[in-house]
Amino acid sequence: MKRTKPLTASLSEASEFLADRLFQSIMEGVMVTNVEGKILFINPAFTEITGFDKEVIGLTPRVIRSGKHSEAFYKNIWDSIARHGQWKGEIWNKRKDGQFYVQWTTITVIKDEKGKPLFYASVFTDISAKKEAEQQLQEDLRLARKVQKELLSQPIRNQDINITGAYLPSTMIGGDLYVWYQLNEHEYSLFVLDVMGHGITSALLAVSIRSLLRSVLYETVKPANVLEKMNSHVYSLFKSQQATLRTYFISGIYVHIDTASKQIRYASAGHPPGLFIDYTGDVTELESSCPPLGMIEQIEVKEGQFDYEGRAVLVLYTDGLIEHGEQTVGAAIEELKKMVRQHCHLESEQIICQLLKEKKYSRNPNTFEDDITIVTAILY
Repeated sequence: MKRTKPLTASLSEASEFLADRLFQSIMEGVMVTNVEGKILFINPAFTEITGFDKEVIGLTPRVIRSGKHSEAFYKNIWDSIARHGQWKGEIWNKRKDGQFYVQWTTITVIKDEKGKPLFYASVFTDISAKKEAEQQLQEDLRLARKVQKELLSQPIRNQDINITGAYLPSTMIGGDLYVWYQLNEHEYSLFVLDVMGHGITSALLAVSIRSLLRSVLYETVKPANVLEKMNSHVYSLFKSQQATLRTYFISGIYVHIDTASKQIRYASAGHPPGLFIDYTGDVTELESSCPPLGMIEQIEVKEGQFDYEGRAVLVLYTDGLIEHGEQTVGAAIEELKKMVRQHCHLESEQIICQLLKEKKYSRNPNTFEDDITIVTAILY
C-alpha cells in the first residue's frame, strides 16, 4: 500500500514540521540572531508588530531601536544574559512607519552541547495598548484621589475647639473618610468611617456615605439615631448589590460635641475606640456598642455621654493606625494611649505628626498595608 508523505515521515521530520508551524503561527513576535547580532529569522508576528519583513534579515536589531534607551540600558541586558542566560523586561522600539511602541521581551541564549552560544532568540509582545490603558487608569486615579481629598473636611480653629485630620491611603485611593460639621455656634459633629477593603470600590462607597451624612444630621444629631439611620442606608445599598458588595461593611464612630454645655455624646459601630484625654491626663475609651454598619438589617446602638472641663483632647482613628507589625490590637491601643497622653499638650496637627512619626508611618502611599485616618480635636 502506498502511504502519504506525512505518514511515512521520520520523527525528526515531523518535529521540524511542527516546530516550523508553531514558529509561523504564534502570536508573539520572534527574532533570532547569530552571535554577531545579525538577524537570521523572523516570524509573521514580527512583521505584524514592527512592519518590517524580510528586509531585516542580515541586519542587526538596531533597525527597530527607538532611541529612547541609553547604551547602558542595553549593556545591562547583555550582562544579564551573560550571567543568567536570559533577560525579561520592557523595551521601547520603533515600527517601520516611525511609530514608537513598547514591547514585553524575553531574550534567551541558545547554546550547543558544550555550552557555547550559537543564537539569541527574542520573543516579544506589543503591550502598547496595555501601557496606555494603565497610564489612563493612573490618571483617573489621580483625579479620583484629588476629588476624594476635596471631600475631607477642612480644619476648624476657634476659641472653643481645634479640629484637624490626616488621611493616608495605602493605595492611590482608599475607603477611609473623616467629616465634621459645625452645626451652630457651639455644636459640632465628627465622623470617622472605614469601608472595609481598599481601592476604587471602597472609595466610591465612602463617597456614597459622605453624601448621606448631612441629610441625616438635618433629621437628628443623637448619636444612636444617626448610626441606626446610616446602617439602614448602607444595608439597603449592600443588599441591592449582593454579588459585588457582599464582602463590604463599614466601621465608624460619631461624636457630637457641645462646647457650651461642655458635653460629649458618641456612638461607635465596630470601630476602634476613640480616645479622650481630660485635663488631668486620664484617658477614656469611646468603645463600640454594635456591629459595623451594613452587616445586619437592624442594629441597636448604645451611646455614651460625659462632661468635660478645662483643656481636653479627642483622638479618633481607623484600624490602619493600630494594626501594624506583630502587636496585638489590645497592645497597640495601649501603646497609642501612652503616645497620646505624652503629646496631649500639643496642638492638633502636631499630635498627628508625632503619632505618625512614632508609629513609623510616612505620608507616602504604598508604604503601609491599610488606609490610615487620624482626627484630633482640642477642646478648650
